[in-house]
Amino acid sequence: MARTDTQALIDRLASSYAALAEAAVNLSNEDLDKEIPGYGGRPTPVRNLLYGAANHTREHVNHINKILDVTGHSGQSEALAILEQGAQAFGALNGALLRVDDDDLARSHEDQSVKDVLEHVAGSLDSFVNFVSEGTKA
Repeated sequence: MARTDTQALIDRLASSYAALAEAAVNLSNEDLDKEIPGYGGRPTPVRNLLYGAANHTREHVNHINKILDVTGHSGQSEALAILEQGAQAFGALNGALLRVDDDDLARSHEDQSVKDVLEHVAGSLDSFVNFVSEGTKA
């Protein structure tokens, strides 16, 4: 299954979202109330534009699934369903990390810092890759 073009689009989407996050991560509640030119030049609160970005993305997840369903896509394997859930969890983790700066990495509770937890997750994912790769070799 070739995924070169698909991966390029995934990378572009990730880059676009990272740029949005970078532009918005430090906005105050007062900043969110500011009206700026939105679609069609209409004055729109920054808050509404951020919600619009989130909702628009969610809407098109459904759109892609609809296209695949109505065009006879062969369906989703259990492995793909599990990976989709993992991608959602990874998205939630990335969302939580928007709050974290370098100083926060040292914050600790119950003998674990934020950095310890993130390194644990990364190491666990590396282990899972190895288990699955080695375990499925013929």
